[in-house]
Amino acid sequence: MGATCYARALYGPWARSMSTSQKISRGFHKLALFLAAIVLLLGVAWSAATAINAANSARQSHDEQLELVCAKTAITNNFGDHALVAEPDGRIDLKTWGCSDEQEMVLYNDVLNARAPDEFSYATELLPPLTLGLSITLALSLAVYGVVRAVGWVIGGFVS
Repeated sequence: MGATCYARALYGPWARSMSTSQKISRGFHKLALFLAAIVLLLGVAWSAATAINAANSARQSHDEQLELVCAKTAITNNFGDHALVAEPDGRIDLKTWGCSDEQEMVLYNDVLNARAPDEFSYATELLPPLTLGLSITLALSLAVYGVVRAVGWVIGGFVS
């Protein structure tokens, strides 16, 4: 049973088979959807990974700043003269002051200049890069779809 017979059986005796340019256009439409979906899936994965890495990096920076503030508070509360607590090279160990679980040497000036960071929020750090990445991904997917469809229209036009 050929395509014409199938179309007539499905739509009745008034159904016509598609022309060659329609077949090409439909084929390019399917190809465009497929390629745009691939770009969309890869872009969503990349956007999510990038946003999560940015949020984790911001969290780590926030935690490091909290450690410096903790050391500043401990030094200020325990000693009146800050110059006595630093190593000869101007560094102090955060673990000694109970501000870190690991031995971590930081510059004494960084501790003195430490300011308490704002409260951390994953949503605040995650949403801007995620939104940007998803916007770019959507634009690229639509561009891929449009380019493939345009190529299909041009090739379909030459056939007819």
